This record gives sequence, C-alpha cells and structure tokens, in this order.
Amino acid sequence: MSVEICKLEDERHESKSRAIAVAGVSARITRKRAQTSDSPDPVVDASDDTQDRATQGGGEINSAAAPVARTRDKDFWSRDGDIVLVARDVEFRVYKGLLADHSPVLRDIAFFHKEPDPDYSYHTISAAVRLGHKYQMPDLLDDALEYLKAYYPTDYDEWDDLEDYGPPGFEMEHAIGVVNLAARLTDDVGLLLMALLACCITLDANTLIRGFEREDGSLEQLTLDDVGLCYAAQTALLQQSMKATIRVCRTGQVAGACKTHSSCTRRFGEAIRELEDPKVTVAYADPCTRARPIDNLLEKQGSSGVRLCGHCGKMVEERDLSERRAAWKKLPEIFGLTLPRLRLQLARYVQSHA
Repeated sequence: MSVEICKLEDERHESKSRAIAVAGVSARITRKRAQTSDSPDPVVDASDDTQDRATQGGGEINSAAAPVARTRDKDFWSRDGDIVLVARDVEFRVYKGLLADHSPVLRDIAFFHKEPDPDYSYHTISAAVRLGHKYQMPDLLDDALEYLKAYYPTDYDEWDDLEDYGPPGFEMEHAIGVVNLAARLTDDVGLLLMALLACCITLDANTLIRGFEREDGSLEQLTLDDVGLCYAAQTALLQQSMKATIRVCRTGQVAGACKTHSSCTRRFGEAIRELEDPKVTVAYADPCTRARPIDNLLEKQGSSGVRLCGHCGKMVEERDLSERRAAWKKLPEIFGLTLPRLRLQLARYVQSHA
C-alpha cells in the first residue's frame, strides 16, 4: 500500500489540498478527506480503502463515494500533536518528530523533521511511552523511559542533585501520570518508586485524589490503592525525618575533638528546644532534604549567642547525611516495592565507602 501525506494550504484555498510526499509500503491507500480549517495538522491516512470502496461497472472505484465517519483515538489524541494519522476510521494526533525518529520510511520523507526540544511536555513523553508500548517500538519506548529516569533516578546523589521534582517541561501533578505509566505499562519498579515519592513530596491532598486533566479533557488519576499508599508513605517518611532530626540534634554527644564542650552542649540543647517551635519545619518527606533545625544548628547562633565549633559542625553534617542515606535505603520498604537494582546500588555504595 502507499502512505499519502497531505496538508492544506491556507484557508482561502482549503478546497485545494496537495500531496506533499508519497512513500510506498505494501497495498494501495487513498486519502479519505481534505483537512478542514479547524484541523491544521497534516494527515497521514493509513486506512485500508477496501473497507470504503463503492464500485461502478467493471469494478472501478467510485471517487464520489461518501466519506466514512471517523473517531479520535482516546489514548493517542494530543492537543499539541503536529500530525494526524488515520487508520481505517480512527484518527491519531501525535508528534511527527517521534515518528521520524522511529520509522525509516517516514524519516526519509522531507515533511518529517524533528525540531530540537529538550524540555518535552508530559503529554509528549506520555504519548511516546504509550505508542512505543502499544505498537512494539522498543527504541521509542526506551528513549522515553530513559528521559523519565533521568529526572526520577533511584540513586541518592542523582536525586539530590536535581533542581526540581520532575522534568523541566512537566508540572508537579504530572508525577501522577508517571506513576501510571510505570505501574500499568512499563512495569518499571524504580521509576514507579520515585514517581510515588514525588507525589508524596509535592502534591496536596486535593491534587493527589483528583489528579489532573489530560489534553482530551479526561482525568489522569491515581488508583485508590496508590492514593492510600501515598498517604501511608508520607506519614512514614515524615515520622522517619522527625526521628532522624532528633537523633542528629541530641545533646551530650559533642565531637571527640571539641574544645568548647560546654558551649557546644548548650547549642545542641537549644536545637532540641527549637523542635517544639510550631513555626519551624522539623521534618520533610524527601529524605534528601535537611530539616530546618539542623540548618539553623549549623549556620546560626543559638539564643545564648553561641555557635557550634568546627569539629561539632562537621560531626553534625556527617551524622545528618548518614541519617538521610539510611532513610533513602528504606524507600522500597516504605512503598512496599522490591527494587533489586536499588539495593545493589546501595550495597556497592556502602562497600565503596567502607
């Protein structure tokens, strides 16, 4: 067939659409309709015209046959897609750059060209994952997943180095969509774990429950089980952070090399009392985030006007980092997930730092 790629000229000439390119693939396909002014994207018609033929004498195709009514695919109709594919009576609005990257036929057609866009939107990445999964396009699927994993890494240091909780083109609520992509389509436990963590850290109760609106107007939501898991995990993470903060700030344990034992002990006591201040955030769901009282302990004078000595300050930093790394190790357990790769990474880290 042949694939015919068409686009309309401007609105004044919308009745005259022209063929941009024709690429042969195995049986003959015809363009079913010209594009209307409210559908500005090019159309690739991949339909089998044997379903829509009307014959005249001698078996010839009647070019005046009535067009078949078409429907939009509920999964692959992206508002910001820049090309419409038609297969039989179903339309798919997707991204020509992705198609060009993963189809040698379409790549050779001059109409398809990829414009650089490092800040992909959630809808672009979601479409790539779904297309790659549904149509068994491993390169497309792997590229999209690698992009997500770069912003949802299971490595502590990589996560800590990120400036935000997700890719630059995403909104915070899009972590819900990443959870669903990881859990329902790709079975990627590491990606699932980190997307769930992002949900716990960044989303309020209303967004966590209601989700967000997709481009087609439908809602992307967590399952009830995942909502419950996020609530339970958030509670566990905050409790863990609180206990770690208390352990780091505990009194009576100054550094061995401390020369100002009395003043440093007093400063530790002030840090503990600060935990009772309702205006001070003493715990975070993100294991990589240091609690405010510890920041104050390291950077500020206490109410008595004393600061920690350099030896005690270094001890606090080491103690705090150790606590946060220990909390990171517990993430699979907190979320009820088995993560062999993460455990292997942690084991190697521990061995290299022993």
